[in-house]
Amino acid sequence: MKRALTFLLVLLIAVGGLCYAVDTAIRTLLAAGIQKIQDEKDASLASWEYDSFSRRLVLHDVRYPFPEKSITLTAQEVQATVSLRAALHALPVLDFLLSPQSYLTLLDDWQGTGFSCEQASPNGEQARLTIARLEGAGLAISGEQFKKIRKGPKDPWEALSHLAVASLLLDKPEMSWTLRQEPSLRLRLDKGVLEKWDTQGRIHSIRLEKCAIQEDNKPAVQLGSLTITSLMTRTLAKLGSLNDAARTWDAFIEDIPFASLAVTDMDMRRPGEMYTLSGFEIARAEEARRLKRLSFQKMLLEGKNAHDTASIRLDECEVRDLALPDSAQAAELRRAAKDPQLLGHLLASKGPDKPLFSRALFKNLSVQNNDMTIALELLDNSWTQEQDTQTITGTMTNLLVPKSVFLKSSPRPVALPGLKEFRFNASATQTFSGKASHMKGNIVADSLCDLDYSYEMQGKSVLGPWTALRHLDIRLTDKGLMPILACNINKDPAAAQMGMDALTQMVAANLPNGETLLPPLRKFVANPGELKIGITGDEWIPVQTNNPLWLLQAVTRLRIESTPGKSSLADLVKAQLEKAGN
Repeated sequence: MKRALTFLLVLLIAVGGLCYAVDTAIRTLLAAGIQKIQDEKDASLASWEYDSFSRRLVLHDVRYPFPEKSITLTAQEVQATVSLRAALHALPVLDFLLSPQSYLTLLDDWQGTGFSCEQASPNGEQARLTIARLEGAGLAISGEQFKKIRKGPKDPWEALSHLAVASLLLDKPEMSWTLRQEPSLRLRLDKGVLEKWDTQGRIHSIRLEKCAIQEDNKPAVQLGSLTITSLMTRTLAKLGSLNDAARTWDAFIEDIPFASLAVTDMDMRRPGEMYTLSGFEIARAEEARRLKRLSFQKMLLEGKNAHDTASIRLDECEVRDLALPDSAQAAELRRAAKDPQLLGHLLASKGPDKPLFSRALFKNLSVQNNDMTIALELLDNSWTQEQDTQTITGTMTNLLVPKSVFLKSSPRPVALPGLKEFRFNASATQTFSGKASHMKGNIVADSLCDLDYSYEMQGKSVLGPWTALRHLDIRLTDKGLMPILACNINKDPAAAQMGMDALTQMVAANLPNGETLLPPLRKFVANPGELKIGITGDEWIPVQTNNPLWLLQAVTRLRIESTPGKSSLADLVKAQLEKAGN
């Protein structure tokens, strides 16, 4: 019993001695750091306390400069809880337990109020960050860096760059920039949240809520939230060191520094302009130079002046697996966009060997100019590849074009009796393999016609340019197009039919094989029903956009068949005029 009591007493003395040694080491370490602050030029600290039992450190009125960065940090009060493991490793004798590769939690948590960070350059540029309150948890560092801190690091900024944070909350942060000969900028937030910032410069997520970005005294750009996941801060730093925009873009697409970026509730207003966006998202793909997803939700762009009001609305836009061009390719595309011949040469020499996207989707798009609105319910395109074959499919649903748009854009007066708007639906498929594309599709124009088509085009890429044509087949089913055309010749039904017949004969007379084509054409015009047009033979017809003679070769191989409808053109014209109330 006596031996047990003696052992217990010795153990208590040892533990007490260890606790005293640890506490002394922590206080020594803290005192050395505080003394370093007080010894620094322009650095100051009003007072500090440390509670051994709770391991709580409190600093009051801190000011610390980083002269080499022209940065000064200040805070009204900072509180932190020193972790037990960091407290133990404050003793150098325990270094054998801490390898350089391990990570050590320095602070379990910390809080600060009245925080500010200011940076000023000799040329007058200034940047300032203020935070009403900040809270953090899990401040950690590598074992090697911890040993440097314990010895008193000569470069605190280097130590800061190797810190890791479990979480960080910023309450009402505000940043401002005053740049030489540039507008001043200000960023205000309600809240900023950071999760898991490791020593490799990776941040699991950043979320900014209720953001306002303001340039001078102009109206602010408002954001409901901005969320970034898997951010690589060191990659951002590398991008920031590149002064050339082209080099920065190329470096960005090679190693996009985040996994995803999402914005909600964007609002931007200028005199006569308004832009709102419910949601925007970018997601990085596994492969370099590609985005897994790019999307918009509820977009509105509106402009007004003394004479016109215009707006663009879009409920949803999504592009998947989007290929990003490098700076050289982007420059080529900009030049080619202004020159069709240059564009054709670019596509012929550098056509895509794989899809530029896997899907592009647009929902509920409307374009309004004063009282005229063009609307599209759905546009859906997909681009796939299987071995050497690329396939592009597209669907267009409910494209609505007001009659007023046709009337206003037509170079001469047009009669459209009985029509208030035009509604179009379409689908198309293109398959490219080797040097040829097979295309087929369907267009439905309500109250006008149905059009089915298929043909083959020869070219070096799925996007062209096309050098030859063959196997053209078109089927037109009339559902009101012919009487509309006839009404533009004469409002009298009988005269309209005679005029259309005369026009048909005139067209056929100018065709190489007009005598063969005229009978089925006249039969279709007399009783509009179904018209089939095709090109005979398997030989390719060269397509030369700068030489219209290629059309002559196509016309010489033209074949036409027709199936008459139930009503004559005159009767259809009469019915169309009655529908219009004429």
